[in-house]
Amino acid sequence: MDLQPEGSTLTFLSGGTTNRNWRVDIDGQPVAVWREPASDDSLLGIDRTIERRAARQAYEAGVAPPVLATAASGETLTGWIDAPAMAADALLDKGFRTRLCAALKALHAQPLLGRRLDHLESLARFSDGVRKSGLALPDGFDQLTDQAERIAATLGPARDVVPCHNDLSAGNVLDAGDRVWLIDFEYAADGDIAAELGNAVAMSALPPAAVEPLVVAYAGTAELTDRAVLYHALSIIAWIPWLVLQAAAHPELPDIAQWIDLDVRAAVDSCDSAEFATAIRRI
Repeated sequence: MDLQPEGSTLTFLSGGTTNRNWRVDIDGQPVAVWREPASDDSLLGIDRTIERRAARQAYEAGVAPPVLATAASGETLTGWIDAPAMAADALLDKGFRTRLCAALKALHAQPLLGRRLDHLESLARFSDGVRKSGLALPDGFDQLTDQAERIAATLGPARDVVPCHNDLSAGNVLDAGDRVWLIDFEYAADGDIAAELGNAVAMSALPPAAVEPLVVAYAGTAELTDRAVLYHALSIIAWIPWLVLQAAAHPELPDIAQWIDLDVRAAVDSCDSAEFATAIRRI
């Protein structure tokens, strides 16, 4: 623990899979989070240099804690944010959507990171990792892979490219009530604004019907909705083999196997939805 401040105590924080996290206390008060990589970064497509660049830019944008120190081993020490993770259904609340979009706009106004978001590349990387590890992909996943290729071809090149967080799960979005904080930038990359918005809805396990209200909260119009709906499905599909790898690496997490089944169902439902049918017809 090279970055542990002198005189501090550590409390392990559960829930991490690609990192192990500890709260750092000094004189009984939380002051920082110490993070240590706990994954095969090359297998999972994590670029720690880009991660740190994104975290620093997000801090400069006022939407993330400061990066206090880093180590060549991949360890990081970041400031402590005293706020809970967003609620599972937070995106259904208009006030929260407004707070989240304010944070995302600030993040998206920062310079590009130098790494392009590519869902098909991620899907191929994770799927190859599953096969090379001797694991099995879920039944019907070949059909979902075909669907992902169809979606990507329909979307074409990214538009409105900005630095995206790209992993807006509940644990990575902290809601202080008056503002939203973003943490954990392992999958940050330059991508389409619509991809970020579609990912946000997907990572909250909400259906495509929840995409348009978030798009309107962000952009003021529904113009990006069709693209965001397709990215919603594409994002879910791309993360499924990642979950298979995590389930094998962390058998101590009892719910992770259920997440795979839920994501497969969510991907199928997204692609079968009326919103998807409308979007893929109109694009």
